[in-house]
Amino acid sequence: MRIILICTLIAASFAWGALSHKYLAFPYSLLGPAHSIIMSSLEAWRATKDAGHGQAAPEIPRAEAPCRQNGRVAVLLVSGQSNAANAGEERYTPVSDKILNFNAQDGRCYKAADPLLGSTGPGGSVWSRLGDKLVARGLYDAVIIAPAAMGGGAIENYIPGGIGHPAIINSLKSLLKSGLPPTHFLWHQGESDSRPPQNSCAGNAPLQSTETFTRSTPKERYVQLFGELLVTLRSGGMTAPAYVATATICDNFGDDGIREAQQEIPRRYEGVRPGPDTDTIFGPKWRYDGCHFTGPGLDRHAQMWADLLNQ
Repeated sequence: MRIILICTLIAASFAWGALSHKYLAFPYSLLGPAHSIIMSSLEAWRATKDAGHGQAAPEIPRAEAPCRQNGRVAVLLVSGQSNAANAGEERYTPVSDKILNFNAQDGRCYKAADPLLGSTGPGGSVWSRLGDKLVARGLYDAVIIAPAAMGGGAIENYIPGGIGHPAIINSLKSLLKSGLPPTHFLWHQGESDSRPPQNSCAGNAPLQSTETFTRSTPKERYVQLFGELLVTLRSGGMTAPAYVATATICDNFGDDGIREAQQEIPRRYEGVRPGPDTDTIFGPKWRYDGCHFTGPGLDRHAQMWADLLNQ
């Protein structure tokens, strides 16, 4: 009977999630752990399916541009999960023709347009918007974006042996081979490491079941795993500072332990700086499905990165 009840709740959660994803602005966390686990699993499946490709939809025209640019050039190696990839609701094409998308597959640069090459997903990206803001402020004359991001996946997917690790290292190697050492490494990940507590539909009482739901990654474990990723980047030749965003919200209300871990990392490792706290971008105006950003949400996300890099 308990199994039937749990399965019914999961099925209802999935059906509601599919409907509300398109038509409603609903706080998914009220559905308890079932929806979060299903959506995370689906996102991870898509990431596994698309991993290693990272190519945007072929119908998007790509205008090649020289990677060598005059003046002050920012080379952004960016990574993380869906909110660092092409999961935004609205695509964007930069106003400036000095915002370039580096493609690690062929070592060439293209005028940036969403969805960016190097990341999974067919939608909009925060990084194309960020490039425009950095140039508009006069901080840089050109911005080269090298994405290595995929939808779904906890931090374990990005360390050596993880499914997302080769993309990061290959992007770094390709940049260095092309004479484009990164000036910044921007990290936006943590949503899959955050899990809500076991809730029932009636409130916060635990489900009366022997089922064990995935728990959040422990704080110290998250800090340790990022350190392992950082070691491989440094040993691979990256000297640029790394910026770690505080990001835990996805179909839930976030996770204090993961937030603390992300804020601890800059204090723990040399050459790491705090990124923006994007958990503060919350609500249906900013996130179209309780997790991924709307057009205004992407713009606000990019604004936070631009404010930070302007310091």
